[in-house]
Amino acid sequence: MNKPLRLLQSLLLNLAFLAGSLLFADQKYEISDDFIIDNVLAGALGRACASRAPYINRLLGEFLAFLYRVTEDVSIFFIFQLIVSLLSFTAVTYILLTRTKTAVGLSLSAVLLLFFTDDYYILICCTRTAALAAVSGGALFLHALNSENEHPSPLELLSGGLLLLLGSLIRFKSALLVLPFLLVLYFWGRFLGGRQILGDGSWEAACGGRREPSLQQLGTVPVLWLLLPLTLHLAGSLLSASDPAYAAYKTYDDRRSAVVDTASFGYASMKDTMDSLGLSEADYYMLRSWNFNDREIFTDEILDTIAAAQDRIRYENTLNPHYLLTSILEKHYHAYACMPGLLLLAAFYIYARKHIPYMALTLLIGAALILAFEIIGRPVYRVTSAVFTAEAVALAAGPCLARPEKKREPLRVRAAVFILIVLLLLSKQLLRRADASWMTADDESYRYQTEMTFTGSDFFYAGKYTFDISHRSPEPNLIAAIEADTEHYYLLDFTSTIQRIFYNYPHMRRLPVDYYTGNYSYLGGVLTNFPSVNEDLLRHNLDPDSLIRSVTGDNVLVVDNNLYEIRLLYLREHYYPNARVELVTEIDGFKVWKYYSE
Repeated sequence: MNKPLRLLQSLLLNLAFLAGSLLFADQKYEISDDFIIDNVLAGALGRACASRAPYINRLLGEFLAFLYRVTEDVSIFFIFQLIVSLLSFTAVTYILLTRTKTAVGLSLSAVLLLFFTDDYYILICCTRTAALAAVSGGALFLHALNSENEHPSPLELLSGGLLLLLGSLIRFKSALLVLPFLLVLYFWGRFLGGRQILGDGSWEAACGGRREPSLQQLGTVPVLWLLLPLTLHLAGSLLSASDPAYAAYKTYDDRRSAVVDTASFGYASMKDTMDSLGLSEADYYMLRSWNFNDREIFTDEILDTIAAAQDRIRYENTLNPHYLLTSILEKHYHAYACMPGLLLLAAFYIYARKHIPYMALTLLIGAALILAFEIIGRPVYRVTSAVFTAEAVALAAGPCLARPEKKREPLRVRAAVFILIVLLLLSKQLLRRADASWMTADDESYRYQTEMTFTGSDFFYAGKYTFDISHRSPEPNLIAAIEADTEHYYLLDFTSTIQRIFYNYPHMRRLPVDYYTGNYSYLGGVLTNFPSVNEDLLRHNLDPDSLIRSVTGDNVLVVDNNLYEIRLLYLREHYYPNARVELVTEIDGFKVWKYYSE
């Protein structure tokens, strides 16, 4: 077996898929979170490139911030995720090509790449990137550890371990998400060694006569390598906590997430709690719309009380079998683009009639994770799609794949499989041009289609992959008009704007340092109470701890299509009984308002 040749084949195959995506598809961030991380690292939200970005490990942030400082124009975080995804898929296809005949390995690799790469080469999201790197790296590490050779390949161990580590640095929670799949893959491959437990098969027989696995069998290497990501996670957390301002942001962001990042069941379900806290229906809607950056009204104690009440009400509803079934059907998991690929990998186990229990257990773990996210109210697409990818990698690297026989397939068989893969790839790239007609639509139709395509980030929608937003800005006049207005400071409602406006910026290009410190910011969002954002607000005589109240400032305008009336009611209830609001103008479909305290 020529491992360097297999590695070269795997790399070329993956480069072809990535090149096809870059040439024929329109790359973009799935949601605004990655765009925000990108801007923090690039210094667009402050005076310099910053390493303390949301979600990612501080140690990785230092490395990426350094790359931003020594480069120009390029979006390092975007390209970094493409490279990590390329290396991750290369690791899995390398396992496939190493452990099977060429035709079988190519076929299974094509299944994996055709059905799963879109979520990593087109719709970029760090939650998925982290999960893919962790599960692919872990699979390669275990592939080397469970090798039939007496001495595992150091290169395979190191490459797999580094990928696993990298996934944990990108987003630690995503790495934890794939841990159950890696544990099953490890124990099945380590102790069952190509056997399957069927009929009278027992653990004792599967382990070669041992009644229980010994400490040596468990192996200290994988345990120690699993402890390394945890150690670096704690180290990154301690480094971030050493900055009091960032530590305060992180604490507040955890509260924010507990309030808004889970499913809600409406004001009626929370009325008793809101009444007991002296809060109204308008307050509830301000909370649920991320507009609670008013520390005088929404104190830490109140936010904790509301989060606890929402958790209790949520579990009362989500633990209901009827609700769970309805919610699962509404998510249309069966319609995910990756689902045929997952079913084909599972079918391979059934066809081979080996290790079907492993296949069933892997799918059961995936289903249990999806169910858990439904119960906790977080079944968002970026998370559930990461679960399906982890399942696919666990199946692709699983024990069903037989070692290649010495006899090689005829050249015509390998050539036929290769040609078939090329044809499938070309067909897929042509299908990605299906929505190109929207490029010639009028401005209003194009904005409407953009909003309908991207604002529902919780759900799978195939149009996200084919819709082209890089060659035409959805709102070409809004930002230009704001930046040209030196007399006013604009506060943009988060729920109205963030999931649309960031598509106006080409994601392969970074924004310059100090870009967002001019005359506009967001009302709420994941950067509420972020140190550099707070500093910028203070420079413009706005109060970060009462930003809602600051909308009545003399030179302040608000861009909002959703909550202008609720915000007015909030101001009247808490601060200014005679407050009023006037529509100033409308640009690219967005309404611009002026609030008065009188």
